[in-house]
Amino acid sequence: MKRIIVLAMIAMLLAFTAMSSTAQAGAEVQWKMQSFMPAASNLHKYLQEFCDLVQKATGGRMKITLFPANALFPTLKVFQNVKAGVVQMAHTSVVFYQGEWPDGVVLSPPFGSTDAMDYWAYWYYRGVKELADPFYEKNGLMARGRIIGNAEPIWSRVPIRSIEDFKGKKIRMSGAPAKFFNKKLGASVIMLSPGDLFTALNNGTIDACEFSGGSVDYALGLHKVTKYMIMPQYCGAAPTEFLINKKAYEALPKDIQLIFDLCCNWAELQITQKIFRDDAKAVEKMIKGGDMEVIWLPDEDVAKIRKLAVDFWINDMGAVSPFTKKAMDIYTQMAKERGLVK
Repeated sequence: MKRIIVLAMIAMLLAFTAMSSTAQAGAEVQWKMQSFMPAASNLHKYLQEFCDLVQKATGGRMKITLFPANALFPTLKVFQNVKAGVVQMAHTSVVFYQGEWPDGVVLSPPFGSTDAMDYWAYWYYRGVKELADPFYEKNGLMARGRIIGNAEPIWSRVPIRSIEDFKGKKIRMSGAPAKFFNKKLGASVIMLSPGDLFTALNNGTIDACEFSGGSVDYALGLHKVTKYMIMPQYCGAAPTEFLINKKAYEALPKDIQLIFDLCCNWAELQITQKIFRDDAKAVEKMIKGGDMEVIWLPDEDVAKIRKLAVDFWINDMGAVSPFTKKAMDIYTQMAKERGLVK
């Protein structure tokens, strides 16, 4: 209910600032933003809605031109290009620049919460944002708009029916889950960008992959090159973000900064909910409209995996740095409050 009230207040403020902005003089601000998704995806369409909202709310004074994945630079080079000002912002995830920020692994713990509200609470209200801000500031960057993906299953060409079946499987994964599945479950993991997944699965370069909660997987055609959906979801999708060049942001007029921030708040709530809706529809299509078999791991195996995951949070993720130790202490406490761990 609080989020609904906040959203209503944001909408009213956006309407007011839009009316006042049109009366103000000033040169039009031109920004570029690259997504990590193809132009045909629903997520790319929703990001365009965000760009359109910014332009409308500023009375045309700020225009953000959206580019799809790899249009201006490779997805895995996003950090360097936003930092250098090649684009003023990008829609991305820390998994795509984990080499520059190893501490970012804490933002998506494997076999943790799959609830969007928990991700927002962890970032905004438990102190993790304050821990992370110095990293962004040091690099002349900012992070806004935490858009949360739905919980992710594993899409596989081969059946995985037990904890033992993960051993030796070639699986595309990213971030902390990649390390978990490799170290604790014996999988051979590899990081691939979204555009490479279909070909890698089709050619047998990888046996399985994770990427999103359903709708983006469907848009990429992963259901055409896999036969099995492995459940339960191993993790909530890594939060995505608007990675922003700080100098570009600070150069904005103050009223446009405010409008931009409010539009980012709109995006994280609205786009998150649209993704959850789309994912449910897409998964239904993939199961009913094709040959996809849903495999649920045995309860005893899931219990083993969750126990391994908690150990991994504390002794692996928490051991990366003082930052990750603090962040994982916060996360573990929240997980206990949510009943995820005892």
